[in-house]
Order: sequence, then structure tokens, then C-alpha cells
Amino acid sequence: MKTQINPLQVIISYLIHINSLISLIEGVVLTFHSLNERPEIYKYYEYFMLMEPDVHPIRANWLDQFVRECFGELHNYWMKGSMYVGPKFVDESTSAPWLYHINGNSIFHVADWEWRSFLGEVKRVMGVGNPYDVSIYEYRRNRFKRNQQIIHKFIYTPFILNYGVSGKLTCSLFFFFVIVFLTNRIFFE
Repeated sequence: MKTQINPLQVIISYLIHINSLISLIEGVVLTFHSLNERPEIYKYYEYFMLMEPDVHPIRANWLDQFVRECFGELHNYWMKGSMYVGPKFVDESTSAPWLYHINGNSIFHVADWEWRSFLGEVKRVMGVGNPYDVSIYEYRRNRFKRNQQIIHKFIYTPFILNYGVSGKLTCSLFFFFVIVFLTNRIFFE
């Protein structure tokens, strides 16, 4: 039996057009925060998934799986997504902390007031000049005691994998990772 998507519980947002009067990064950050701050969103939707134009479904029924990701057994999270999993620029000597952040093409628990409060903290302290996903990670990384309280609210999932600039091939993902439904930044041949 397929899961039915209830439009009052799930919203998927595509960021296709960014206002040209502000920087690209700032535009994405402001759009993200507005989705979390607007009562017409969080009062009527439980979760949303931010999908930039470089996110591609690679498996049928990905929306059904999306609903399972939202309302499955681990449904009391704030952010669910993927860290960078590509091979480019990475080896055992890589120490760039940004590689560990959960990519912004993730599922967010917008109806959780504690999530929205946490985002308010991040926005006040970090501003809107950096990508929101990196700001969330850096905020947590630089506040160990606060991070201890909330680390369980951030879940890494194979539902969507962030290959960034590595250009992972779709066919290898499809055959070797049967639980992957979406990828970020795939270059098709």
C-alpha cells in the first residue's frame, strides 16, 4: 500500500529563482529562514524538504519514501540529510570541518517550535552571510554544551546523498545503494 501525501503535513520547496537584488547565498539563507518563520507554513505543515535545482531523484516512488522519512520511527528530529560523501578533495588528511555539516538539501521539522527557536539563535549569532546549513553546523560545533543537548535532533540519512562536486555516477548509486532516492549535484553523462 502506498503512502498518501497529506498536503497539510508535507511541503516540498524548490528554490529555483533567487531575487537578483541580493547575493545568491543571502537569498537562499533568507528564503530558508522565512520558510521556518512564517506561521502559514509551520502551523499547517509538519515537515518540508528544501530541494535546490541540483537535487535529482534517482529512484521511483521517492515521494513515498520521503513521507516514510518524515513520519518513521525516528520522526522527532529537526534536520535529516547527508554530509558530503563524494571522493573529490577528500582523503584521510582532509580536516575541513565543513565536510561534516548536513547539507541544506534536507528534511526539516518546521512544526517543532524548539527547532524554530534554535534557528532563531543561529540567525542572531551567525547572521545571513554564510550558507544556512554551514551556519547551523558551525554554531553547533562552536558551542559544545549546547550541541550536547541537541545533537540527537540532527540525523544523517542515506535517503539523499550529497556528492557535491564529485559527480558520482547515477548508475553506480542505483545499483549499489538501494536506499538512496535523491542525490545532490549529479552530473549526467
